[in-house]
Formats: sequence, C-alpha cells, structure tokens
Amino acid sequence: MTEMDWQRIKYFKRQEFKHPELMKPELLYQLDLQRAALGLPFILTSDARPEKENQEAGGVSNSLHISGEAVDVKCPQIHPLDFFLFSCKYLWTEIGLYEIGILHLGLSLNLNRKIKRFFGFQCPAASGGNHPPKDSCPLCKGIGKIYRPITKDILVWYLQDQPVKSKNELLGIN
Repeated sequence: MTEMDWQRIKYFKRQEFKHPELMKPELLYQLDLQRAALGLPFILTSDARPEKENQEAGGVSNSLHISGEAVDVKCPQIHPLDFFLFSCKYLWTEIGLYEIGILHLGLSLNLNRKIKRFFGFQCPAASGGNHPPKDSCPLCKGIGKIYRPITKDILVWYLQDQPVKSKNELLGIN
C-alpha cells in the first residue's frame, strides 16, 4: 500500500492494521466500498499475517492472510449471518462465516484460486484442551479448525438454537 492508496481509503486507517505494509490495495478498496454501502462500522480482528503468525493463529498454509489478501472482521450492529449475506453481494473470492460471529473476507487476484463460501468452527476434539498432536486429529488434521462449504442447512442451524447432535450431523462430525 502506498501513501496514495491509503488516501483513497475512507473508512479504515493504517493504524487499525497490524501489518498495513502487507495489505493489498484491491482488498482495502473492496472493504471500504462495502463499509460505505452498509453504513455501519466494521471491527478488524485480523489482517495480513506473516507465515509464522499465520501458523500461530491456526491459519491454513495457503491462507490469503499471508499475502495480504484477506481480513477477518465483525460488525456488532447486525447479525453475523446478515453480514455474511450482505458481503456475498461483493466481489470477494473467499467469504467465511465463523461460528463465533467473525467474517473472513478474501480477495485474491490469482485466477487459479477457487471461490470459497465456508463455515468455520472449532474442532470438537479441541474442547477441554486435549486436542491430539498436529496432523493426528482425524477431524481437523491438527489445525484446530474445521471448514465446511456453506449450505442452506448450516444457515438454518446458525439461525436456530438446535441441539449439538443436529449441529454435528449438519457439519459431518460423528
């Protein structure tokens, strides 16, 4: 990001980012455009991350955070699902809704990268702090998080207070 790029950004300041020097201008222009259209403030929870930070955060090895092409945000004034659905109107190549109400927004210029819409949640084996060592967990392969494509059933579950068994069935966990 150059100084001229930052001058074009209306709703976010360089100081809000942990690694502003790694951020891609295209992502920030898109984020700023969405923020203007929604008319509500976003809170950044994660931005660009060097590889080591990404590993410590439990990020996947091909994360767009590493290349400055992704942020995690929340908008406390609206329901996370409404925020997700609103975000789907924009050119994001990755949109993830995390169980904790945070949205992952990614914009990759790599045409070989697949478009993703996913639901992310904590690996059930991680509860109680007894998660198996790296790569030996059959559910999450050691990263502590599980990602599933967004389906209508997951969205319905997210809006309703269903028993954990139903949630596990929806997410494909035995």
